[in-house]
Amino acid sequence: MSKLTHLLCASALTATLAGISSNASALTITDLYSPVSTGPTATEFAATLALDGFTASGGTGTLTGVSVTLTDSVTGTFTAVNTTGVAQHLYGATITNLLSVTSQPANLALNTLIDQSNNTNSHTVAAHTTYSNLGLTGTASDTEVATGSLADFLGAWSISVDDLGFDTASTTSGITASSVNSGTVTVAVTYTYEAAAVPEPASMALLGAGLTGVGFVRRRRSTV
Repeated sequence: MSKLTHLLCASALTATLAGISSNASALTITDLYSPVSTGPTATEFAATLALDGFTASGGTGTLTGVSVTLTDSVTGTFTAVNTTGVAQHLYGATITNLLSVTSQPANLALNTLIDQSNNTNSHTVAAHTTYSNLGLTGTASDTEVATGSLADFLGAWSISVDDLGFDTASTTSGITASSVNSGTVTVAVTYTYEAAAVPEPASMALLGAGLTGVGFVRRRRSTV
């Protein structure tokens, strides 16, 4: 092979390698679940949060990282009923919500969320009346990054949770207190991946020109 042929091959190869692009990208999906709970004292629900894997979410290339944020939010309204003939007092109320993760992929370690909200406003409830404007809102979240193999996150996967809530109110003895609460659980998943390496069009054209030059040199040598 002539020196010219060597130069053409090296030039085309160098240009092609320089034109291959491989970029890190991120794909985030968010799912909202609304398991509603009610009651005056304690409520509990269990739910399985189904999630699309990296491939079903439209990801392509090689999955390199998974980050999961689990958020629990709770709102509640306390109602105080005074059944006596004299004024009574509501001194405040508390909502405590525990969201525990009972099942998750082996390489993920989400923690129990403790969500507590206090309203210490004091209200006087007149005789034979109802007060129902004591509202509470709280939220808690945890973000964890998967470790080790990410194979469990390529296809559909899930997180199972158990939610337990306690409501307490501080009142004088003539008050009957109750509450209505609702909660939401949000799961946000971010998949980090390396996109497949794709040669840029200009580099492909240069490679083609280099190979054409190699063929031309070979034909020229054959006619000598």
